[in-house]
Amino acid sequence: MAYNGSVANQRTPLRRGFYLTSARKQDAPASSELFPLTIVTWICEVLDATGLEGRRKANHHLMDVYARPLEVYLRCTSWRSFGEPQEIVHGFLCDRLDNPKFFEQWRGSGKPLRRWLINGLHLYLLELHKEEKKRRRVQSLGDDLADESFDPPRAIINEFEKAYAVSIVQRALMLSESQCHARKLETHWRIFTLHNCQGMNYRAVAEELGLDATRAKEMERAARKRFRLVVQDLLIQDGTAPENLDDTIRALLEIDES
Repeated sequence: MAYNGSVANQRTPLRRGFYLTSARKQDAPASSELFPLTIVTWICEVLDATGLEGRRKANHHLMDVYARPLEVYLRCTSWRSFGEPQEIVHGFLCDRLDNPKFFEQWRGSGKPLRRWLINGLHLYLLELHKEEKKRRRVQSLGDDLADESFDPPRAIINEFEKAYAVSIVQRALMLSESQCHARKLETHWRIFTLHNCQGMNYRAVAEELGLDATRAKEMERAARKRFRLVVQDLLIQDGTAPENLDDTIRALLEIDES
Protein backbone atom coordinates (compact mmCIF):
# COMPACT_ATOMS: atom_id res chain seq x y z
CA MET A 1 0.00 0.00 0.00
CA ALA A 2 1.38 3.36 -1.02
CA TYR A 3 1.28 6.38 1.27
CA ASN A 4 0.08 9.54 -0.47
CA GLY A 5 1.15 12.09 2.14
CA SER A 6 -2.36 12.98 3.26
CA VAL A 7 -2.81 14.52 6.70
CA ALA A 8 -6.02 14.32 8.72
CA ASN A 9 -7.73 17.70 8.56
CA GLN A 10 -9.48 17.56 11.89
CA ARG A 11 -7.63 18.42 15.08
CA THR A 12 -8.41 17.43 18.62
CA PRO A 13 -10.83 20.17 19.79
CA LEU A 14 -8.84 21.08 22.92
CA ARG A 15 -6.33 23.88 23.29
CA ARG A 16 -2.66 22.99 22.87
CA GLY A 17 -1.06 22.13 26.21
CA PHE A 18 -4.15 20.43 27.66
CA TYR A 19 -2.92 17.20 29.25
CA LEU A 20 -4.97 14.29 30.49
CA THR A 21 -3.39 12.88 33.61
CA SER A 22 -5.00 9.78 34.98
CA ALA A 23 -8.13 10.28 37.05
CA ARG A 24 -7.89 6.69 38.24
CA LYS A 25 -4.78 6.77 40.40
CA GLN A 26 -6.73 7.96 43.40
CA ASP A 27 -9.74 5.86 42.44
CA ALA A 28 -8.06 2.46 41.90
CA PRO A 29 -9.02 -0.20 41.15
CA ALA A 30 -10.29 0.92 37.74
CA SER A 31 -13.91 -0.15 37.88
CA SER A 32 -15.69 1.55 34.98
CA GLU A 33 -18.53 3.72 36.22
CA LEU A 34 -19.45 4.81 32.72
CA PHE A 35 -18.96 1.71 30.55
CA PRO A 36 -18.25 -1.99 31.05
CA LEU A 37 -14.60 -2.99 30.72
CA THR A 38 -14.84 -4.27 27.15
CA ILE A 39 -16.97 -3.60 24.12
CA VAL A 40 -17.58 -7.36 23.92
CA THR A 41 -19.23 -7.34 27.35
CA TRP A 42 -21.26 -4.27 26.50
CA ILE A 43 -22.44 -5.65 23.16
CA CYS A 44 -23.42 -8.97 24.74
CA GLU A 45 -25.43 -7.19 27.42
CA VAL A 46 -27.13 -4.94 24.87
CA LEU A 47 -27.96 -7.87 22.60
CA ASP A 48 -29.33 -10.00 25.44
CA ALA A 49 -31.59 -7.14 26.48
CA THR A 50 -32.83 -5.81 23.16
CA GLY A 51 -31.87 -8.21 20.36
CA LEU A 52 -31.66 -6.66 16.89
CA GLU A 53 -32.26 -3.16 18.21
CA GLY A 54 -29.37 -3.69 20.61
CA ARG A 55 -27.12 -4.72 17.75
CA ARG A 56 -28.03 -1.51 15.94
CA LYS A 57 -27.26 0.51 19.05
CA ALA A 58 -23.87 -1.15 19.46
CA ASN A 59 -23.02 -0.71 15.80
CA HIS A 60 -24.02 2.94 15.88
CA HIS A 61 -21.68 3.59 18.81
CA LEU A 62 -18.76 1.86 17.12
CA MET A 63 -19.35 3.72 13.86
CA ASP A 64 -19.33 7.01 15.77
CA VAL A 65 -15.85 6.27 17.10
CA TYR A 66 -14.14 4.32 14.33
CA ALA A 67 -15.72 5.19 10.96
CA ARG A 68 -13.90 8.49 10.42
CA PRO A 69 -10.44 7.16 11.43
CA LEU A 70 -10.89 4.17 9.11
CA GLU A 71 -11.87 6.48 6.24
CA VAL A 72 -8.74 8.57 6.83
CA TYR A 73 -6.66 5.39 6.87
CA LEU A 74 -8.22 4.15 3.64
CA ARG A 75 -7.61 7.45 1.83
CA CYS A 76 -3.89 7.13 2.64
CA THR A 77 -3.53 3.75 0.93
CA SER A 78 -3.55 2.52 -2.65
CA TRP A 79 -7.08 1.23 -1.98
CA ARG A 80 -8.36 4.83 -2.11
CA SER A 81 -9.07 4.38 -5.84
CA PHE A 82 -11.07 1.21 -5.32
CA GLY A 83 -14.27 2.99 -4.32
CA GLU A 84 -15.81 5.69 -2.13
CA PRO A 85 -14.02 5.34 1.26
CA GLN A 86 -17.11 6.21 3.30
CA GLU A 87 -19.20 3.57 1.54
CA ILE A 88 -16.46 0.95 1.88
CA VAL A 89 -15.93 1.62 5.58
CA HIS A 90 -19.62 1.57 6.37
CA GLY A 91 -20.02 -1.62 4.38
CA PHE A 92 -17.13 -3.18 6.28
CA LEU A 93 -18.46 -2.17 9.69
CA CYS A 94 -21.98 -3.38 8.90
CA ASP A 95 -20.62 -6.70 7.65
CA ARG A 96 -18.20 -7.38 10.50
CA LEU A 97 -20.09 -5.91 13.43
CA ASP A 98 -23.11 -8.12 12.71
CA ASN A 99 -20.92 -11.18 13.21
CA PRO A 100 -20.49 -12.03 16.95
CA LYS A 101 -17.43 -14.16 16.12
CA PHE A 102 -15.63 -11.01 14.96
CA PHE A 103 -15.60 -9.75 18.54
CA GLU A 104 -14.72 -13.11 20.01
CA GLN A 105 -11.72 -13.30 17.68
CA TRP A 106 -10.73 -9.76 18.63
CA ARG A 107 -10.88 -10.58 22.34
CA GLY A 108 -8.57 -13.53 21.76
CA SER A 109 -6.12 -11.52 19.67
CA GLY A 110 -4.93 -9.21 22.44
CA LYS A 111 -4.90 -6.30 19.97
CA PRO A 112 -6.50 -2.87 20.53
CA LEU A 113 -9.84 -2.82 18.75
CA ARG A 114 -8.73 -0.01 16.42
CA ARG A 115 -5.83 -2.14 15.16
CA TRP A 116 -8.11 -5.17 14.85
CA LEU A 117 -10.46 -3.09 12.72
CA ILE A 118 -7.60 -1.97 10.44
CA ASN A 119 -6.63 -5.60 9.89
CA GLY A 120 -10.27 -6.50 9.26
CA LEU A 121 -10.70 -3.65 6.78
CA HIS A 122 -7.67 -4.86 4.83
CA LEU A 123 -9.11 -8.38 4.59
CA TYR A 124 -12.53 -6.98 3.65
CA LEU A 125 -10.99 -5.01 0.77
CA LEU A 126 -9.25 -8.15 -0.50
CA GLU A 127 -12.61 -9.93 -0.41
CA LEU A 128 -14.28 -7.13 -2.37
CA HIS A 129 -11.43 -7.13 -4.87
CA LYS A 130 -11.73 -10.87 -5.49
CA GLU A 131 -15.51 -10.65 -5.81
CA GLU A 132 -15.21 -7.83 -8.34
CA LYS A 133 -12.68 -9.76 -10.41
CA LYS A 134 -14.96 -12.78 -10.40
CA ARG A 135 -17.99 -10.69 -11.35
CA ARG A 136 -16.24 -9.05 -14.27
CA ARG A 137 -14.33 -12.21 -15.20
CA VAL A 138 -11.14 -10.33 -15.92
CA GLN A 139 -7.62 -10.57 -14.54
CA SER A 140 -6.61 -6.95 -15.12
CA LEU A 141 -8.68 -5.24 -12.45
CA GLY A 142 -5.69 -3.80 -10.68
CA ASP A 143 -3.65 -6.55 -9.12
CA ASP A 144 -1.42 -3.98 -7.48
CA LEU A 145 -4.25 -3.40 -5.01
CA ALA A 146 -4.42 -7.00 -3.91
CA ASP A 147 -1.24 -7.12 -1.87
CA GLU A 148 -1.75 -10.09 0.43
CA SER A 149 0.86 -8.81 2.87
CA PHE A 150 -0.28 -6.50 5.62
CA ASP A 151 2.36 -4.18 6.99
CA PRO A 152 1.15 -0.58 6.56
CA PRO A 153 3.82 2.14 6.78
CA ARG A 154 4.14 3.99 10.08
CA ALA A 155 2.98 7.19 8.36
CA ILE A 156 -0.37 5.64 7.46
CA ILE A 157 -0.86 4.31 10.98
CA ASN A 158 -0.08 7.80 12.31
CA GLU A 159 -2.80 9.29 10.10
CA PHE A 160 -5.26 6.76 11.48
CA GLU A 161 -4.17 7.43 15.08
CA LYS A 162 -4.59 11.20 14.58
CA ALA A 163 -8.14 10.73 13.34
CA TYR A 164 -8.80 8.22 16.13
CA ALA A 165 -7.61 10.73 18.76
CA VAL A 166 -9.97 13.36 17.31
CA SER A 167 -12.83 10.86 17.30
CA ILE A 168 -12.20 9.81 20.90
CA VAL A 169 -12.04 13.41 22.14
CA GLN A 170 -15.16 14.45 20.22
CA ARG A 171 -17.06 11.43 21.55
CA ALA A 172 -15.80 12.11 25.08
CA LEU A 173 -16.83 15.77 24.89
CA MET A 174 -20.33 14.80 23.83
CA LEU A 175 -20.72 12.16 26.55
CA SER A 176 -19.16 14.34 29.24
CA GLU A 177 -21.44 17.27 28.41
CA SER A 178 -24.47 14.99 28.63
CA GLN A 179 -23.34 13.60 31.97
CA CYS A 180 -22.61 17.05 33.40
CA HIS A 181 -26.04 18.27 32.36
CA ALA A 182 -27.65 15.20 33.94
CA ARG A 183 -25.83 16.04 37.18
CA LYS A 184 -26.82 19.74 36.95
CA LEU A 185 -23.20 20.74 36.32
CA GLU A 186 -23.95 22.87 33.28
CA THR A 187 -21.89 25.81 34.57
CA HIS A 188 -18.99 23.52 35.41
CA TRP A 189 -19.04 22.22 31.83
CA ARG A 190 -19.28 25.74 30.42
CA ILE A 191 -16.16 26.72 32.37
CA PHE A 192 -14.37 23.60 31.12
CA THR A 193 -15.11 24.34 27.47
CA LEU A 194 -14.29 28.05 27.71
CA HIS A 195 -10.95 27.30 29.35
CA ASN A 196 -9.87 24.15 27.49
CA CYS A 197 -11.52 24.50 24.09
CA GLN A 198 -11.47 28.27 23.64
CA GLY A 199 -8.29 28.99 25.61
CA MET A 200 -9.75 31.58 27.98
CA ASN A 201 -7.94 32.02 31.29
CA TYR A 202 -9.82 31.55 34.54
CA ARG A 203 -10.07 35.29 35.22
CA ALA A 204 -11.72 35.92 31.83
CA VAL A 205 -14.04 32.92 32.30
CA ALA A 206 -15.02 34.14 35.76
CA GLU A 207 -15.78 37.63 34.47
CA GLU A 208 -17.95 36.27 31.66
CA LEU A 209 -19.95 34.03 33.99
CA GLY A 210 -20.03 36.35 37.00
CA LEU A 211 -17.96 34.08 39.23
CA ASP A 212 -14.92 34.35 41.43
CA ALA A 213 -11.79 33.17 39.54
CA THR A 214 -10.81 30.73 42.31
CA ARG A 215 -14.32 29.27 42.33
CA ALA A 216 -14.31 28.97 38.54
CA LYS A 217 -11.07 26.99 38.68
CA GLU A 218 -12.49 24.63 41.30
CA MET A 219 -15.64 24.05 39.25
CA GLU A 220 -13.62 23.37 36.11
CA ARG A 221 -11.81 20.52 37.88
CA ALA A 222 -15.08 18.61 38.36
CA ALA A 223 -15.88 18.76 34.65
CA ARG A 224 -12.27 17.96 33.73
CA LYS A 225 -12.33 14.83 35.90
CA ARG A 226 -15.59 13.75 34.27
CA PHE A 227 -14.03 14.24 30.83
CA ARG A 228 -10.89 12.29 31.78
CA LEU A 229 -12.95 9.38 33.04
CA VAL A 230 -14.94 9.23 29.80
CA VAL A 231 -11.76 9.30 27.67
CA GLN A 232 -10.22 6.55 29.76
CA ASP A 233 -13.33 4.38 29.58
CA LEU A 234 -13.48 4.80 25.80
CA LEU A 235 -9.86 3.63 25.61
CA ILE A 236 -10.63 0.68 27.89
CA GLN A 237 -13.43 -0.26 25.50
CA ASP A 238 -10.84 -0.21 22.72
CA GLY A 239 -8.83 -2.82 24.61
CA THR A 240 -6.34 -0.65 26.52
CA ALA A 241 -5.40 -2.19 29.87
CA PRO A 242 -6.23 0.18 32.76
CA GLU A 243 -2.59 0.22 33.88
CA ASN A 244 -1.55 1.43 30.40
CA LEU A 245 -4.01 4.32 30.13
CA ASP A 246 -1.53 7.13 30.80
CA ASP A 247 0.95 5.82 28.24
CA THR A 248 -1.81 5.42 25.62
CA ILE A 249 -3.19 8.92 26.18
CA ARG A 250 0.31 10.43 26.06
CA ALA A 251 1.08 8.59 22.81
CA LEU A 252 -2.15 9.79 21.18
CA LEU A 253 -1.50 13.39 22.19
CA GLU A 254 2.05 13.23 20.86
CA ILE A 255 0.83 11.88 17.52
CA ASP A 256 -1.84 14.58 17.26
CA GLU A 257 0.77 17.33 17.73
CA SER A 258 3.27 15.85 15.27
